[in-house]
Amino acid sequence: MLFRSRGATWSPGESMGFRAPESCPALARIPSTGDLLLLWNEAYDPKHYSHGGKRTPLVAAVSKDEGKTWGPARPIETDPDRAFTNPGIGFTKGGDVLVHYWTSEYRPNGAMGDDRIDLRLAIFDVDWLYGR
Repeated sequence: MLFRSRGATWSPGESMGFRAPESCPALARIPSTGDLLLLWNEAYDPKHYSHGGKRTPLVAAVSKDEGKTWGPARPIETDPDRAFTNPGIGFTKGGDVLVHYWTSEYRPNGAMGDDRIDLRLAIFDVDWLYGR
């Protein structure tokens, strides 16, 4: 069970079943529901130029049972010509989710362009995460 002991004890690590490239995910508890929110790049391709696949799409999923199972992935960004990575999660008192991440265009060879990196912010209602 995630967070049961508030980090005082840990069980052995095990896969949650997500296949993703070498990219930072984000995990947070949704204040209004107590459920877990996970953001990650739902892509894996060991033959890709680098990092085990593209960093697109950036998706979100909710777990209502402390991470044992996860709802369907909801797309935040899906452009195959751009990388979306290093997300962070925040919440407003009004019930909105704030997701910040950086993005850059892919070069023709598959590498992420490092000459221009933009910061983006996606804002949506918590209900969107549940498909409501």
